[in-house]
Amino acid sequence: MLRRVAFVLLMTATLAACDRFMEAARGAAAPIDDSGAYLVLELDTSAVVRDQLERASENMASALRDASPSIRYAGRGVLGDAARIRLVDPADLPRAREALQPLATTLVLTDDETGLIEARLTPAALDAGTGSLVTESITALQRRTAEHRLSIAPLGSDQIIARSAGPAFPAGARAALTTTAQLTFHLVHELDPAEVAVGRVPRDAMVVQPYPGVGYSAEVVATRPSINDARVRSVRAETDQYTGELVLAFQLDDEGREQFCAITRQHINERFAILVDNQVMTAPRINEPICGGSGQISGNFTRESVNSLAASLDGGGLPVGMIVVAEGVGPYTP
Repeated sequence: MLRRVAFVLLMTATLAACDRFMEAARGAAAPIDDSGAYLVLELDTSAVVRDQLERASENMASALRDASPSIRYAGRGVLGDAARIRLVDPADLPRAREALQPLATTLVLTDDETGLIEARLTPAALDAGTGSLVTESITALQRRTAEHRLSIAPLGSDQIIARSAGPAFPAGARAALTTTAQLTFHLVHELDPAEVAVGRVPRDAMVVQPYPGVGYSAEVVATRPSINDARVRSVRAETDQYTGELVLAFQLDDEGREQFCAITRQHINERFAILVDNQVMTAPRINEPICGGSGQISGNFTRESVNSLAASLDGGGLPVGMIVVAEGVGPYTP
């Protein structure tokens, strides 16, 4: 059971985070032949498409709002392979087409007489997005496995191969490679449990389960995070100086600090959930604006669990989930 959550205000990141980053860069450069153990990881391409379509839906809505005068829409979302938005007045279609035209470089836009507009990713946009995510994933994996001196490289368009110098991966290396470890912050929807039990959850919300061994209960939170993993500068394991508890201490970057301050100022008396890989670790109530850009997560941690989780989170969460599609020892043949 989660016993306590304390947000601690800090103003600057520690030099240790920079040291770990440099160590990661040094560790990633060590050459390794093809005689050792390997893991082949593949991006969850369905998640890649979903993420890009959700962004497309947001961009479409923004373009319609920015039109002069604004073009009203009744609803938007993602269904199957398309981002969709429906106009309140189908007569606005000509202006909507003009407002959305700048998005046509990465989207194929279609519409009908009812005012429904759909956007699908072009093959080039999907390839570019996948390539970018492969690069981001390799960078994160190199940071979090620096101490293990692994070789990590792209393999094809949507895969990554990680290789160890020996016939087996060092202890902890496999978990570091396969754990997404995304730390995100979401506003909580306060709903009647009976409504949630029968599936009456807002379209922009999701039910998340407690993080094993740390979280206390399931929560309904906003689907889109208020602050995402990209704003987390560092995470480290610490011992709380007042209680002696093992805690995870996090530091946001400057943009994340400003976002956190604005959100906590605007949502006094509401709850703000901290998730790791879409599992809730804690969901404390906001009692006052928190503008220092740092905080602590305390719970039923063991020394091993807090160190392992901090190592994965501090290396940077993977931008998308990955699955192991092959493993073995020696040369790899697709």
